[in-house]
Amino acid sequence: GSGTLEFGLWCGSATTVSFDMYQLAPDGASDSVWIRVDDQVQRIWHTGEHHDWSWGYDSPSFAVANGSHWVVLSNREDGITIKTIRLVSGSEACYFQVARSMPAVDGLIQAPFEIVNDAVKLDEDAGDNLGSPGQGKIEFDLVCSWATDVLYGRVEPRLGV
Repeated sequence: GSGTLEFGLWCGSATTVSFDMYQLAPDGASDSVWIRVDDQVQRIWHTGEHHDWSWGYDSPSFAVANGSHWVVLSNREDGITIKTIRLVSGSEACYFQVARSMPAVDGLIQAPFEIVNDAVKLDEDAGDNLGSPGQGKIEFDLVCSWATDVLYGRVEPRLGV
């Protein structure tokens, strides 16, 4: 296949970044991925063979400027399973950007909302007036690293997501 994982990265100053990932790679034919940052040349990242969940070998390093970047992992060998990616070098200047949206099913669901397949549905018998505040809700935790204004509104799905 031609699968990819993409992660937003923000750097407050120019630095060099490298990564590590918590992964399973059961044999030598499943222990690598392609990695690139932005439009830089993609490189092979050999993570090492791991039969149990563990942190693999560090990725190749990439020089990055101040600003927003994309870290892209692409498939190279079948069989690798990735749970987490983290910064090894560059963490003093960079951090992964948080998601701008979240699937509704990842929230804490309270009836009459219910999960149906990969979406949240309001029960048709709930009526237009749910009664007292707090009855029927989808709750999300929001953590901010610094004081900020949080705005919310209607979220439109992006094509291909």
